[in-house]
Amino acid sequence: MNHVRFRQDGGRDWRDFPQFEATVDGGVPLPLSHSSVWVRGATGYSPGDRFEPFANFFFGGFGNNWVDSREVKRYRQPGQFPGVPLDAVAGTNYGKATLEWNLPPFRFERVGTPAFYATWLRLSLFSTALATNVDDVALRRELADAGAQADVRFQLFARQPLTLSGGYARAFERHGLASDEWMLSFKIL
Repeated sequence: MNHVRFRQDGGRDWRDFPQFEATVDGGVPLPLSHSSVWVRGATGYSPGDRFEPFANFFFGGFGNNWVDSREVKRYRQPGQFPGVPLDAVAGTNYGKATLEWNLPPFRFERVGTPAFYATWLRLSLFSTALATNVDDVALRRELADAGAQADVRFQLFARQPLTLSGGYARAFERHGLASDEWMLSFKIL
C-alpha cells in the first residue's frame, strides 16, 4: 500500500494506492560442485489509475549503491531490472521471470595480508524477461536482459566480511533500443 499525502487547494488529503505482489523462487544444484541454477518469478497488480505514479510498479537497474550494507545480488528483487536506468520502466501490472546460474566460487589461497585478505570470487550469470501493462496492448512494454555479476569476498581482521561487486547487463526492448548498465558496489556490513 502506498499511503500518500497530497496538498490540494490549501488542504491536505491522504490517498491510498493498493498493490498486490507475489514471488516464487526455485533452484537445483548442478553436478558441478557448489553451482546451482535458479528460476525466479514475480507478478504484481495495482487497481489504481495507470497515469498516477503512486499506483505503478517501477523497474530498473541493479539496485546496488556504491557503498552498501544490503544484499549484494539485488538484481534478484522484483523491482530491479539491470540494463535500464532505475525506475525507467513502469506499469500497474507486470510479470517477470529470471533464470540465474551461480558458478562455483574460485577460492584464493594467498591474496592479501593477515589483516585484510580476499577469500573467494563468485560469478553469476542471469537473464530476465519482463512485461508491464499486460492488459493494455497500447501501453504494454516487453523487455529482456542478460547480464553477469562477480562478487569478491574480503575479510578484514578475520571478523568483518566485505564484498566488492561488479556487474554488467544489456537490456533489449521489443520494438525499442538496447541499453547497457555497469555496476560497482562495496558492501561494508
